[in-house]
Parts: sequence; C-alpha cells; structure tokens
Amino acid sequence: MKMIYLIGPYQSNPKKWTDRMCDVTRIVTQSDHSHEFTILTPHPMIYHGGYGEDGDAIQRSKGMTQTLNLLMIVATNPSSELWVMLDDDDQYSQGTEMEVDMWKLLRGPDQIHELRYDQWIQYLEMVWRDE
Repeated sequence: MKMIYLIGPYQSNPKKWTDRMCDVTRIVTQSDHSHEFTILTPHPMIYHGGYGEDGDAIQRSKGMTQTLNLLMIVATNPSSELWVMLDDDDQYSQGTEMEVDMWKLLRGPDQIHELRYDQWIQYLEMVWRDE
C-alpha cells in the first residue's frame, strides 16, 4: 500500500493551513484512486489538540515527536511519498524544513513532491478527479 504523508506550514496561521491540508486530503480521499493509498495529514490533530497544546513548549515537543515518528514509519515504506505544501512564497516553514530534512536522511530526495496550495488544487483537479 502506498502511503502519502502531507506536510506544510502551520504556526503562521493554524486555521488557514489546517483547512488547506484538509482540502487536499479530501480531494485525494474522495477520488476514484482512493483505494490505492493511505494519506496521512497531521495538521488536524495538531490544530485540535490531539498531540497536546501547541502553545505549550513541553506538549509541543511531545507532539512533534509523534508526528516525526509517523513520518519515519511512512518513510520506511519504499512506495511512500512526501507531499509538501510550500508557503505562499514558495518557502518551507521551519517545521516543514525539519520534516523534509528527516525524510531526506531516511530516503534521500526521492519521492518528495512540492507545490503551493493553489498548485496542489490545480494538480489534483486535473489528475485525481473522479472519472
């Protein structure tokens, strides 16, 4: 089973970026191809406090450990992919950069796909839309 791990900015505007991650996840999971993969998106769990209070340094650290552990599990699957949502200026956030660096340590630069939100939506509507 292919796994897709979707990451992107968070702290600059948690609601905006969580909503964007959910939009991408929804398009992918509602496609005719949804039986071919599992997509993992940690933003909603972070936003809703599933990994603890993001504003509390100790809880944030523990939450980051959970998301990085999940990233490592996904990276060990040779068919998995890392989907990166760049910020609106085509940059990584600090957290996103750390996750990309970890992926590269485990897998090298293979299977990393990077686009801005608007580009992801355009791509998904062309490639992943229901037939």
